Amino acid sequence: MQNHTVPNYADLFDDLNSYEVAVQEIPSDTIITVCIALINELNSPEDKFKLQDRIYKSLAKTFDMSDFHRIEKAFAVFKATKNENFSGLIFGRRYLLEMILRELNHFRTIDSLSGKAMEFDFFRAYLLMVQIVNEKDNENIKFQKHEDGFQSSKYELIWKPILPQFEFSERPHIIFETYKLFCFLKHAKLEYYQELKAYLNKNGFVSISQLLTSFNQVNKVIQNDDPDAMLRKLTYLLPNVGIKQEHLIAQTINKVNGITSFSMRSIKEFPLYLQPERGYMVIDPDFYLRKKYFGPFFELYHKTSLKQRLSFNQYCIDVSGALERSLLEPLLTMVVNENANVLHFDDNSKDVPDGYIRIGKMIFLFEYKAYIFNEQLTNYPEVAELKKYIDEKFVLTAKKKKKGITQLRDQINVIIGGGFHFDQASFLREGEENVRIYPIILHHDFMFGMPGVNEYLNEQFEKIVPVHDLRYEIMPVTVMNLSVLLDMALGQRDMIFMEQMLIDYLNYLEQNRMMFAQNQTSSNLMAGHMSFDELFRLHFVQHTATPEGTQKETLEKLLVLSEISFDDYKKEL
Repeated sequence: MQNHTVPNYADLFDDLNSYEVAVQEIPSDTIITVCIALINELNSPEDKFKLQDRIYKSLAKTFDMSDFHRIEKAFAVFKATKNENFSGLIFGRRYLLEMILRELNHFRTIDSLSGKAMEFDFFRAYLLMVQIVNEKDNENIKFQKHEDGFQSSKYELIWKPILPQFEFSERPHIIFETYKLFCFLKHAKLEYYQELKAYLNKNGFVSISQLLTSFNQVNKVIQNDDPDAMLRKLTYLLPNVGIKQEHLIAQTINKVNGITSFSMRSIKEFPLYLQPERGYMVIDPDFYLRKKYFGPFFELYHKTSLKQRLSFNQYCIDVSGALERSLLEPLLTMVVNENANVLHFDDNSKDVPDGYIRIGKMIFLFEYKAYIFNEQLTNYPEVAELKKYIDEKFVLTAKKKKKGITQLRDQINVIIGGGFHFDQASFLREGEENVRIYPIILHHDFMFGMPGVNEYLNEQFEKIVPVHDLRYEIMPVTVMNLSVLLDMALGQRDMIFMEQMLIDYLNYLEQNRMMFAQNQTSSNLMAGHMSFDELFRLHFVQHTATPEGTQKETLEKLLVLSEISFDDYKKEL
């Protein structure tokens, strides 16, 4: 996770210090609309520095000349006296979202506009919002003193600053989110038919395919832009007359009844904004893509009678099991080639992993945890609470049920004891040397890819992993997003490629920890505790680029392995 300083109002000016004064002559609807357009611009595939420069210049050219010179001088002084490394990054997704929330909670209409240009006042208000958000973060970050130094304090140094903001660096994988939704809907149709039918009907649909089409319709709007406009991403979805809009309305934040205070969760749940004359706007493309799976997942339970016959915990367990079969197993099947000696999945026998792959004397153990990160932990970052949460999800539950690393530990003990019933290779039975084991925890929530989570789990793993048998090389645990396997499948990469990525990842961490020992900067600290997921996005994903013409073929194979039929989804429920 790269750190960049975004200047706030006090960094540049010393006069105005009230957000309310800055926006008093601008209608809330105007501010919300501009913020939405800017958030969508930030999602553009351009180089981030060029993108920021273009957005700023398109806004600044509307300023009065005196205002323009004032802000340019302020930026120059800021760079010269306060932050010589200022890179020109001004606009941030999180700050714009917080600005939208401020306006929704204090919605303001103005009957008679002054006629003066509003862009400079908007820009000043934005800088004030940066200041408000950063000051709130600083209030919540209280570092404890540790007598034994860095080793005890490192998770405070890593997690407290990034917990409130890490989710805003997520760029959801559209193919993975769609595939995950397909698998969930397959399970829902089989197990919750009546509730799924009621859910679809409530949203104006009679088939699963109509729900999928509605999501895709909005996704297309996200891709639109006007290269000649000042705000290129000021785009709307305006359904034709007679088209049912129940699903769109159900996702629209300014059509919701009963909310007295809007929060970031509100935008995640209702990621559209309606301007009646123009149409629907996507407030945040990344939140919308997350909703593609999480929306139906939560709504099917909470907004139907399903909650009356099934506890939410049991619902999550059932869905997790279904995803293991229809999502994990096909993906592992796709990344195993003819070099693999054994591919085996959970058969409900004692200590059998969710996925087991052996290639010669190299063994991969996979445990899949379909958890959804508790967003309450991001509001008030407390390291002890986060550690407790990680322990309960990936070590031991409150009722002492084994999870994650303790399951992997038991599986390794089985291998050391002679191997599983489905893999009775002679070298395992006879205890030959040089067997290498890669324990891997798979997840599908971006937040588990936060810096430090993998390191923390490895520290717990080292306390319990068998160390008495030198015939086996037990590698550190790697925490990995399941979407990595999809990228490997799409790029036609196999487990040999994965092994090289895992080795490169461990080497990368070691190099950056050595750099931190020599130069203790926050960037070196974060780099030395980077997750596999982040390194994959930054360095490895380019090596999984999909060969031309193969993506569609790969996806079709995955759907066959998952036993998903589009023709079946078109049928009326």
